[in-house]
Amino acid sequence: MTGWSSSASGSGDRATVLVIGESLIDIVRRNGAPPTEIVGGSPANVALGLGRMGDAPRLLTALGSDLHGRTVADHLSRSGVVIDPQSWSLDRTSTATATIRDGAAQYEFDIEWKLPTRIELGAARIVHIGSISAFLPPGAASITAFLKDSAGRALVTFDPNIRPGLVGSHTAALDRVMDLAAHAHIVKLSDEDAAWLWPSASPDVVLDLLLDTGASLVALTLGGSGAIAATKGIRVRVAAPSVTVVDTVGAGDTFMAALLHHAIEDPSLIDSTDKSQLTTAVEFAVSAASLTVQRAGADLPTGQEIARAHNTGRSQRPETEEPSLDNRIALHATFTALPGKADDVATLLAKYAELVREEPGNLLFEAHQHSDEPERFFVYETYLDETAFHEHLGHTAGHEFNTRLSPLIMEQTSKLTLLQPLRRTR
Repeated sequence: MTGWSSSASGSGDRATVLVIGESLIDIVRRNGAPPTEIVGGSPANVALGLGRMGDAPRLLTALGSDLHGRTVADHLSRSGVVIDPQSWSLDRTSTATATIRDGAAQYEFDIEWKLPTRIELGAARIVHIGSISAFLPPGAASITAFLKDSAGRALVTFDPNIRPGLVGSHTAALDRVMDLAAHAHIVKLSDEDAAWLWPSASPDVVLDLLLDTGASLVALTLGGSGAIAATKGIRVRVAAPSVTVVDTVGAGDTFMAALLHHAIEDPSLIDSTDKSQLTTAVEFAVSAASLTVQRAGADLPTGQEIARAHNTGRSQRPETEEPSLDNRIALHATFTALPGKADDVATLLAKYAELVREEPGNLLFEAHQHSDEPERFFVYETYLDETAFHEHLGHTAGHEFNTRLSPLIMEQTSKLTLLQPLRRTR
C-alpha cells in the first residue's frame, strides 16, 4: 500500500483515528450461569482500546436509539471514544450471543449494518476497518467507496476477524479480504482467520500473500503462542507470556488496538527494516492481549497497564526461534472446480505432487480442498532460493503444472490462478 507518508501525522502529534465498524451488545452465556450483557463488536473494541490508551478515536458505527444503543455509547464514551452522530441509524441495536466454552467464545449474531452513503474522513489521519462490517451489505459498499475516496490521505489498518456465517461464500470472502488488504497499510489477522482463508498455509506463506497485495506491515496472532509479524524487509516472532486465561473475548481486538497505538506513537513502524523496532511493537501488542485474556469479557487495558506488563514481560518472555529468513521463494495458486469436477481436479493435483517430489530444489508442494467449499483448491509450492526456482522452472517435468497440467485443470474449473511467485522472504 502506497500513498501515505509516515511523516504525515507530524512528529510528536497525537493523530486522530477514525474507526468504522459494528458495535453491539454481547449476550454472554457462561457455564450455565445467567446470561450477562456487555458491549462488544470488534471495531468498537478497537476504539475502546485506543481510547483507554489515550488516543483520540472517533467511531462510526450503527446504533439504535434504544437501551442497548445508549449502553454502547455510554460505555465507549467513558473511555474517550467519540460516537459519530451519523451512527444513530438503526431502529434496534444489534446483538451477538457469545457462548463461552473452555475459555473460548462461539457467536450467534443478530446484526444490521448500514452506513451513510458518503463517509467523511474529517480530521482523521488514521482509519481502522474490519470484521463483520467489512463484509456485510449495505454498509460494506460505503466502506469500499470511502477507501477509494480517501486513498493517500490516511493510514489504513484492517482486521478481517472472519465470522464464517456472516461473510458469504469462501470465494467472495477471500476476494474481499485481498481487496481490502490492498487498500491497507497494516493488516492483522488471527491464525483461525488464516486457516479459514488459506487452508493449511504456513504463517510465513500467509504473511507473504498479504504483503504481496501491497500491505506494508502484516501481523498474525497465534493464540497462546504469541504472534508473528513482517514488513517488506524483516520478520519477527514474539512469544506470549504464560498467564491464566479467563476467556479470549476481545484479545485479538486488544492486539490490534495496541499495534495501532504503537504505530501512532512511531509512524515509521510500517516501513521498518529494524527488527528491534518491530519486535518492540509486537511485544507491546502481545502484552496488551495477555491482560485482556485474564479478564472476563472485552475489558481492554489502559496504556499504563500495558506499559507495566510490557516492561515486566520483556524480562520474563521466553526466547523463541525466529522464522527462517533465507531466500526462499513461495508460489501459490487457487482453483474453483466446476460442478462434479472436484474429484478430477484432486486426482490431477495428486499426480503433479508425485512429479515434483522428484525435482531438485523444491521444498514443499501441498494441495488442499477447503472444508466448507470442497470445490475450492489451494496450492502452495516453495523453493530453496532463486537459483533452485529458476532451475525448477527450466525442468519440463518440474514445470508440468503451468505447461501441461494447468490446461487440463482449466477445463474443469470456473476460476484458475496459475502458480505465481510471491515476494521472497527477504
